Amino acid sequence: MTAPVLVDEKTGMNKIVDAKVQAKIKEVLLSKTVNLDEHKPKEWDDKMKANVVKVLSIVSGNDSYVAEQKVNSAKNDSSKQNATSPIETAATDADDFFSLDSDDE
Repeated sequence: MTAPVLVDEKTGMNKIVDAKVQAKIKEVLLSKTVNLDEHKPKEWDDKMKANVVKVLSIVSGNDSYVAEQKVNSAKNDSSKQNATSPIETAATDADDFFSLDSDDE
């Protein structure tokens, strides 16, 4: 069901003008109880940071070696690791990332 609305000429925003609909919307919104602590942001661990960097590198088309370097630098801010990079295609990299590992559960 779509609430009957009119466009406010001054603001350009939709306004609900029917008092019954306004009352019902207010009732529904006030009846909802949400524990905000359940929805607060959580700090990312190293694994989550590594996954985000890897996804961003895949989406942006960067080489997987660059992504590995960023992951390693995120883990060890003070020192760089000189790792050799295996040559991977973007498809292989994406398949590795999106595959389900039994140890991730």
